[in-house]
Amino acid sequence: MNELDAAWNKLIADMKQLRAELAEARAEVERWIPVSERLPEEPCYCICCMNNALTGKPFVAPINYVGGGFFESMNVLITHWMPLPPAPEVGP
Repeated sequence: MNELDAAWNKLIADMKQLRAELAEARAEVERWIPVSERLPEEPCYCICCMNNALTGKPFVAPINYVGGGFFESMNVLITHWMPLPPAPEVGP
């Protein structure tokens, strides 16, 4: 195997590794995280899945996480959360 073949094989191996790392990072960002697993880092404006304590029905809403807790004024039980996605890129 010559140097060009070795460089090509290394490039292919590196690309496969980067694709695997990217897929893992996307899966982490795009999943609902149970509050029993971990809480957001402060401060965080995130999307939360909650159970309404009065009706028992789940719903989703954006909520701030500050001071070690979710800042909300509703009678709810927050069960899961996820970070907000990045804002869209706006061109000129």
